[in-house]
Amino acid sequence: IQIETNGSYLPDELSNQNPNIGWVLDYKLHSSGVTKAMRRFETFAYILNASPNNYIKFVVADESDLKQMLRVCRALLLAGVTGQQFLISPVDAIGSMITTISDKLKNKNNNLINQLVFSVQIHKLFDLV
Repeated sequence: IQIETNGSYLPDELSNQNPNIGWVLDYKLHSSGVTKAMRRFETFAYILNASPNNYIKFVVADESDLKQMLRVCRALLLAGVTGQQFLISPVDAIGSMITTISDKLKNKNNNLINQLVFSVQIHKLFDLV
C-alpha cells in the first residue's frame, strides 16, 4: 500500500511504520507556486531514511524545476537517502517531457538518471478520456 500526500501532510509516527505501507511525498518545486508550504528538508530526509518504502516525488514542469530537483536530490543523497526513492513525474499527462528531462539529466548528472523512477500523473490521464 502506498499513501500519497502533497508533502504538507506527513505521518506522525514513523518509528512504528507498518512495513507494508509506504509514503509518497510530493516535493513542491518552483512552478507549483506553493513552495512555502513545504516542510523542512530535514523532515523529508528523516521520512525517506525511516523506510525504503517511502518515496519523494518531484513534478517537473520546466528547467527551473529540474535544477531545483537536482539540488534537492544531491542534498538528500548526502543525507543518506538512496536514489531509488526518487520519483520524477513530468507535469504533462502523456509523458512527452520524459525524453527531454532524461536527456538533460544525462548531461547534468549521469549517475542520478539511473536512480530515478519516472512516472506519469495518472489522475491527469483520466481527464483526457
